[in-house]
Amino acid sequence: MLPYSANDYGADAHATGAARSKSLLGPYTKDAEPLLSTAGSHGRFLGPGGPDMVSFRGRDWMLFHSWDEAYLYRGLHAVPVIWRDGLPHPEDER
Repeated sequence: MLPYSANDYGADAHATGAARSKSLLGPYTKDAEPLLSTAGSHGRFLGPGGPDMVSFRGRDWMLFHSWDEAYLYRGLHAVPVIWRDGLPHPEDER
């Protein structure tokens, strides 16, 4: 799974996605739905982007940045994830 960011960095449309491949060298196929988006987070994260995955103390986490409510700065977030169908999903999206 290769996480990425797409769309306009300065707007709610900026989101994270995933592409998958059977081989590290590709070819990769983009998943139809984003991993995390403004709409998918119910407005909790505005224009999430720059995704990365880390493991810490036995849990997997997605790190990413998103806008504050006033669109003045982008803050860093660390959200625990669960895995479904080979993709990470924020735990509170169950």
